[in-house]
Amino acid sequence: MQAKVHEITFTDEDIVNYDAWIPEGEYNPYNVVPWLIAEHGFVVCIVFASNVQDALDEACDAGKLDAYMVRHTDDNDDAVTFLGNAGEAFDLESIEILQLPNPGRSFVAQFNAMKESEAHGTR
Repeated sequence: MQAKVHEITFTDEDIVNYDAWIPEGEYNPYNVVPWLIAEHGFVVCIVFASNVQDALDEACDAGKLDAYMVRHTDDNDDAVTFLGNAGEAFDLESIEILQLPNPGRSFVAQFNAMKESEAHGTR
């Protein structure tokens, strides 16, 4: 099953930390929401986090931003962002980060999705 936002198509496989999802309407003291990280209209990943920095750190630690890792020098100090537990340098100039709406949990929606995937032989 696919979804699309701002002409960027994504699936559940693009989600880095599905276990961190707190559906709309449930207790969410840290305001965890989904963040879509994309490059030139193509999804890099989706991360559930409280803010952009945490989303980028999660994506980095999951290896989703490895293609954007750069060697840090004094010459490129202004062009790099340090991310993840290791504080590695990344060039994120081409990256787009969008906060997505946080859907609520719906048994009916998940049931219908399951039935649809069974009908198409994808389950």
